[in-house]
Order: sequence, then structure tokens, then C-alpha cells
Amino acid sequence: MGMLAANVSLKNNRKLLKKRTFRTKEDYLKTTSKTTVVFKKATPEQMDAVKATIRDNRRTEFLVSIIAAVATIGVPLLIYWLLP
Repeated sequence: MGMLAANVSLKNNRKLLKKRTFRTKEDYLKTTSKTTVVFKKATPEQMDAVKATIRDNRRTEFLVSIIAAVATIGVPLLIYWLLP
């Protein structure tokens, strides 16, 4: 039973190799080197706006994590003290 499964797996892998469009690493590099990406330059005002947004998001995430930590520790302690 084990050899039959190995033969089937080998046969399927050969089929997959025939479907490949890139035979070597050089073939892949030839096709990908043609693609160029051009990024737009941001103005200083846009950069300041992005930085402010990131700063605000960090602040809110920090506050949420502090509240979650306090609740995680505080609620079980409160329950422990209230239930004699």
C-alpha cells in the first residue's frame, strides 16, 4: 500500500512540474525585472497628517490595552474580595 501511494505522489509531482512556466531562476528574473514601481512623493503637510494619525492611533491602542489589563486583573480581584 505504501509504495502505491509513493508512486501516485511522484506521478502527480511530475504533472505539476510540467505546468510550471518558470523553469529556472533566470527565467523568473527576466520576467520580474521588467516591472517598475513609481511612488508618488508626499508633501510635508501630508506627512505631518499621516504622523498625527499614527500618533493618535497609537495613543488609543495604548489606552485600550491599559483598560483591558486593569479589567483583567481588577475584575477577578474584585470578585475574590466580594465573595467571602
